[in-house]
Amino acid sequence: MRDFATLEQEFEQHERGTARLGAIRMAIEEADTAQDVRWQFRFRYDFVRESIFSGDRYHGLIRFPEMLHFYGEHPELAESEHCRYDMLICFRWIVEAISEFPQVTRSEAESYFRSLKEMLLDQGKSLSCYFMKRGYFYMRIDRDLAAANYYRFLDAPLDDSSDGRPLCCNHRVMYQLYLGNEEAALREAEPILSGRLRAYCLPYATHHKFLRFYLSRGEYDKAEEYARRIEPKADGDPFELYMIGTLMSLWSVCDPQHGLALFRRNRRFYDASENPWQRLLFATGAYHLLRTQGAQEEALSEQFLETATQLAGQFRERDGTDDYLRGIRFEEFVQV
Repeated sequence: MRDFATLEQEFEQHERGTARLGAIRMAIEEADTAQDVRWQFRFRYDFVRESIFSGDRYHGLIRFPEMLHFYGEHPELAESEHCRYDMLICFRWIVEAISEFPQVTRSEAESYFRSLKEMLLDQGKSLSCYFMKRGYFYMRIDRDLAAANYYRFLDAPLDDSSDGRPLCCNHRVMYQLYLGNEEAALREAEPILSGRLRAYCLPYATHHKFLRFYLSRGEYDKAEEYARRIEPKADGDPFELYMIGTLMSLWSVCDPQHGLALFRRNRRFYDASENPWQRLLFATGAYHLLRTQGAQEEALSEQFLETATQLAGQFRERDGTDDYLRGIRFEEFVQV
């Protein structure tokens, strides 16, 4: 029988994304054949984690219900503190990801949120991440419900199930920009912008929020300050397609030739992506950019417009808002 701990170390050496996901799939099959419950669960956790953090999230979203069902079928897993915690953290990742997939209905999303809340309460954890993720999900759907969850999030203590101080700070920044409170957002963002608070996605995610805020207001000089900070991180990273899309929207106004080079370097990641939200923002930016090129890029511009409009329509059907359609028309850039 294979040493599964060694097998896990081996697939961690694969290139991130498709290659590593393929290796983990094979590991899952081996553990299933051996009927080793702990490693069957662990490899499924590894798969979801890799999908979440390698750039697409789609494959993790597909695999997660299987993992959740497997956890429920094997109560001995819940006897392990380590397995209980892994299940909880995996749940936290997924409820954040569902906002990016309009095929997840609002009723399905609420079912996930209820299950997450039950799991947190059962393990004696804070509801901080529940209120944070639920508030984020409803920001594009129901302003009052988003506000109710946001203020409950502010009151909830942080613990090892929460997203941590840097990401919670970033969430407060996002909410102030969502309300249009520029000064309050800058105050909240100071620990991140100064470098005192950092995380795997920070400060870039915070920079991106300010970029979209100033872009929506037509304050292109301010937007460009943040764009210059973001681009070295986003360029060439398939997880950052949404940032690249926003950058292209800005460069369509400020520097189209620079934007075209960015587009050409990153289109292959868009072509390979199965994440509707990432594809929507990239297609929106590509449309804005390519339409500046006149007849030579008109057909391609129309293709991206068609894709962006179709995806925005799917989000409208789920969310009940026209935010992304307004973004395509360059009228408003919803906070993301």
